[in-house]
Amino acid sequence: MSDKSSTNDIQADDSIEIFQTAANDLELRKSKSMVFVKDINHIILDNSTWHHLINVLRISPGHLLSVSDGLGNYRIFRAEHHIKSTSSGRLPKAKNTGDPTYNFDNIFIPVTKLRRLLTDSKEVGVGLSLCKADKLEWAVQKLTEVGVDHIWLLLAERSQTGKDGAKVNYERLRKIILEAASQARRPRLCILHELTSLKDAYPEISKMGPVAFAEPGQGQFSSRFCSILIGPEGGWSKEELALSENHISLSDGILRVETAAAISGYLLSTAKGLNAQG
Repeated sequence: MSDKSSTNDIQADDSIEIFQTAANDLELRKSKSMVFVKDINHIILDNSTWHHLINVLRISPGHLLSVSDGLGNYRIFRAEHHIKSTSSGRLPKAKNTGDPTYNFDNIFIPVTKLRRLLTDSKEVGVGLSLCKADKLEWAVQKLTEVGVDHIWLLLAERSQTGKDGAKVNYERLRKIILEAASQARRPRLCILHELTSLKDAYPEISKMGPVAFAEPGQGQFSSRFCSILIGPEGGWSKEELALSENHISLSDGILRVETAAAISGYLLSTAKGLNAQG
């Protein structure tokens, strides 16, 4: 969400407050919402964000708002003035110039220094075999909420792509990631990797560390795993399973793709947090 120059400016600032996890920041947890911007030093909110603040959250004086660049850097602001709503239902202007009513700095004041989440030495991710759009969207939402760093969209040998081939609405998925990160108050956005074959994606996935395939009736989860790959409804082929010796069972039953994804994300994120504390 931030360009390179603004990131460098942030890194050069000695007054940054460091937090190990978002859960450690009480003010972040109390904030009414979290919004994401390109430049945390020059905050411009788009129409949809203003609409959400005005008509959904009904931000009023005293409410806290977190603003993040999506890279783990964020700052907490407090609303000092009411945000004017329009009876016509028209959205406010997207830019902070022109109409002072919707200038961010005219409404919010900073109550904290710039803050940053510690960068984890270990990153975790979940590989999802292509599935129906509603299931995929639910899985991406939950994986973002529980805090995985990477989501890979995979085309497995037994993936059912339909007569029109594999189609993924990336714009929709990225919007879901933003909304889920905002809901969970996660200043660092997970990375969505576009659809590719398991064969092509596996070398990159394995660079993070040990990879496990989710497979019913197999071994147990280990905190040393960095990634878990969820197969299609027809399961993994023998050739695909041969890519890793780590095969784990997530349940004593057969799980849907999206359920397996949520469980995998929770296990990996929890293990990462425990490792960081220990």
